[in-house]
Amino acid sequence: MESKKKKTRRRSRLVIGLGLLGGCCTISLLVTLLSPQTDEPESPTAAISDSAIETVIAQTEGAAAGTFEPTSAPTPLPAPSNTLEPSVALKLFIEDELSSANRNVPRLEAVEINEGAGIITVRWAINDNITDGFRISGAKRDASTILQTIAESGMQFERVVLRGSFSMVDVYGNAEEAEVFRLIFDRAEYEQINWDNFLSDNIYLVAGSATVHPAFQD
Repeated sequence: MESKKKKTRRRSRLVIGLGLLGGCCTISLLVTLLSPQTDEPESPTAAISDSAIETVIAQTEGAAAGTFEPTSAPTPLPAPSNTLEPSVALKLFIEDELSSANRNVPRLEAVEINEGAGIITVRWAINDNITDGFRISGAKRDASTILQTIAESGMQFERVVLRGSFSMVDVYGNAEEAEVFRLIFDRAEYEQINWDNFLSDNIYLVAGSATVHPAFQD
């Protein structure tokens, strides 16, 4: 009888213990559910990465749509210059006025401008012709054409030097291109020429200085 009472007490204690344990678990679960949860702070690195990605996406979409604007304007390239050097321009003018070459040498060898001294020097090759007289007349006509082109070019100069060359044969039969006359005109001399009525045969006479090879003298 006594044993049954002891068993009954132990069973009652076990039930009470289990009840208390279950109550504690329930209270703990309720506390957990009702407690406010604190979000973990966002990583700064993750925020920066997201921002960078959004910027790249926006720029890419803008470029595709044609609305992307560069952060700085490109430096404009300098406009190409169409201005020629004076000597080059004058050479082109003279070449347009001279007749074509009939010998195997450049018709207009050089045009040199000494801006400091105000001197223009022109070297050219005289064309050949069927007679000495025609050859001399052609050389004078060349000199007149060149001087008139320079005088009407608008360039400022004080002196013009004309140097004509031709193929000369020495006593041994050797041919060589050589200077056959040199004409020098100062400003006071060429400014007196009226080109409308001027005769090229007088070009030696109006030159301030004329050095002429015998083969090209009158």
